[in-house]
Amino acid sequence: MKTITVRQLRHEWPQICLWLKSGLEIQVTERGQPITLLVPVSRKKKKADRPDFMARLEAIYGQSACATTGTDLVAYDRGEV
Repeated sequence: MKTITVRQLRHEWPQICLWLKSGLEIQVTERGQPITLLVPVSRKKKKADRPDFMARLEAIYGQSACATTGTDLVAYDRGEV
């Protein structure tokens, strides 16, 4: 954790932003006493792309094996179709 003064916070804001964006926590002091803690906001993780399961099944079993999708089966069981 990095420690800075209130004066540094005012005058060196661009550098402090870079530290926060890189994930560094910063303690701000005033006259040697800690007054606050700057913590970077956690960024949302990018969702992973979903694999193409139908293409995988077709590669394994061919075209005729999967006439009905799993979504269609679930909808049928729920009475939505």
